[in-house]
Amino acid sequence: MINSFRLSQALIVKNEEDNIERALSWGRSFLDEQIVVDTGSTDRTVEIAKRCGAAVYHFDWVNDFSAAKNFALEKCTGDWIFFLDADEYLEPADPIQIKKALQNAAAQGANSISCTLVNLSDTMEELDQAVLIRILKNEPGLHYYYPIHEQILFPSGLKTCNAAELLTIKHTGYTREAIINKDKTRRNLEIINHYLAQNPNDYVMISYLADEYRSVQDYRAAVSAYYSAIKKMPDSLSADSQRAIYTFCYLMEILVTLYTASEKDTQLQNLAKDISIQAEQILDLYQTASTVFPKEASFDYWIGYFYYKKKLFRDAISAFQQTLAKLAAHPNALGQINQNFTGNVYALLCDSFFHAEDYEHALEFSVKALSLEPYNPTAGTVLLSVGKALLRQRAATLDQFLPIVTGLYSLENTKNLLFLHHLASDISFEEFEQKILSYFTEEELQKLFKKI
Repeated sequence: MINSFRLSQALIVKNEEDNIERALSWGRSFLDEQIVVDTGSTDRTVEIAKRCGAAVYHFDWVNDFSAAKNFALEKCTGDWIFFLDADEYLEPADPIQIKKALQNAAAQGANSISCTLVNLSDTMEELDQAVLIRILKNEPGLHYYYPIHEQILFPSGLKTCNAAELLTIKHTGYTREAIINKDKTRRNLEIINHYLAQNPNDYVMISYLADEYRSVQDYRAAVSAYYSAIKKMPDSLSADSQRAIYTFCYLMEILVTLYTASEKDTQLQNLAKDISIQAEQILDLYQTASTVFPKEASFDYWIGYFYYKKKLFRDAISAFQQTLAKLAAHPNALGQINQNFTGNVYALLCDSFFHAEDYEHALEFSVKALSLEPYNPTAGTVLLSVGKALLRQRAATLDQFLPIVTGLYSLENTKNLLFLHHLASDISFEEFEQKILSYFTEEELQKLFKKI
């Protein structure tokens, strides 16, 4: 029990023997019950789940995730229910953070809690992230609808407490290897297309169809489906229409990525030409999206990134500043770009200021970026590039610049020294490079130059 709340964990699984133990281990010490609904595993999933102490139930698969989840809801007895997939886990699994989230939700009269979901690559690096509802108050009448990408329905209405800064879920299931191994895309497309054959005007499911194409980088099909979803949206959308927000976000992301692709990426460049992406198209989409959802920072981020890649740095600065302003004013926003992206926005902003030759603000935002993400290469390069420029202009000495660096990095830490040395070498900042080398031990120097 967490504080005065009983918390259940619920999982819908099939052939998850590689993931089920981790899925059940992270919260075993403080969760009140763990409910596993198996939909027909032929491997050791059920055996492992029982060994981990979970209550395991069988449900005949009917190509409908909502039906399976509603069955799981019937089995849960906790005051709150934490729904996770078998390839997801909370990190860090901190009961104090969960307690804060539950207390905040109770204080706000909320019946759901949103968390940050981070999608991981095959090498466990972050691909992207989103804010999704994963914890539900166990109220009478609570149920899911839609056969896939299930939506939640509370008879009293959905009231969400945003715990994105407190709770982070790591998701390994949509790495390319996992998609190939599990053939999730084929399964998902089959379910979605079956539903759309009966409900062809459902913009939510059309948007999810586009997501499937996006996940396997079929950008042509994704763009077409996202535009189709937008055309079928109702004239009036509420501020918490998260699927509509993500429809605009992901479409902007694809259009900007394709339109600004580098000359080296000929495949993306050719695709942008084939589907006739124009700058005006991106600007029009931004205007539409930001008009419908004026509090959403994601659209300002993507238009800022568009300007940044096109080297329109003053426009990029304005857009990134607007992004930060909206993130600060609306911390509970539901879109793709949330407060966890602040370090990335700072990094792009400082680089934009540097290219606009505004070194004062470039330095300011590089420090802010590195305070949040110490090894951000863009921000680190800007920091040292500003230092180099100041020395060349005789506006500062190395001894005057060094305290800025040591305010961010301990020079007794080898990882820090290697990071700074690499950046200094890349931009030919010889004075700083020599200074950093003086902090290495003889043994470290021998290893360093042996690699070089």
